Amino acid sequence: QTEWRRRDGSLISVSISAEIVSLGNRRCLLAFILDISERRLAEQAVFQLQERLAVAFRAAPVAACITRVSDGRMVDVNDRLLAEYNWTREELLGKTTLEAGLWDAADRARMIEQLRRDGFVIDFDSTATSHDGRQRRISLSAAKIEIDGEPHIVVYIVDVSARRAAEEALREREEIYRSIVTQARDGICLIDPDTLQFLEINDAVIGNLGYTREQFAGLDMVPRDVLATV
Repeated sequence: QTEWRRRDGSLISVSISAEIVSLGNRRCLLAFILDISERRLAEQAVFQLQERLAVAFRAAPVAACITRVSDGRMVDVNDRLLAEYNWTREELLGKTTLEAGLWDAADRARMIEQLRRDGFVIDFDSTATSHDGRQRRISLSAAKIEIDGEPHIVVYIVDVSARRAAEEALREREEIYRSIVTQARDGICLIDPDTLQFLEINDAVIGNLGYTREQFAGLDMVPRDVLATV
């Protein structure tokens, strides 16, 4: 492969294949010249795109890895993953996430099935394991990519341990609150201060006033007799 110059001075990329042949008693060079300018431009565009993707992958603010579809082995991991999970690049590259102990086999199988079905995965809940054995709640997003013509999977991993713990604590507090309100002997109700509509009522209110819960759902604290005279 080389470059030739046109008559107008512009350059084109060419691929030359040649061999020596004999024409009678005369030796000649038989050459085939193929204009590969468009192919070279396409290759350069792909290379530049891969470079941009590589930069984005390494600079991602979340942990990320790239695995080969054929055998599930990791071909690249970014620095954020190494820092968060206390691994070295040498310990992970060439291994599957299961061999490295990063991930649960059942969860991986479910994610791969979803990836095959939909072509991508967003916010897949799972559990990951750090190098020190610490369990983390994680959310995975993944998509298929091709590297050198071979299918791979790029996976972004967000540690949601703190968020999940906060959500569970909030649910527990809400359950405790509802239990207290429901079992209280005194009437308890929650009212919207702007509309004066009842948002929540306990059984004691229903029992004391003689309404069913369905009937009470349509009531508010607006004085009807006052409104009627205005």
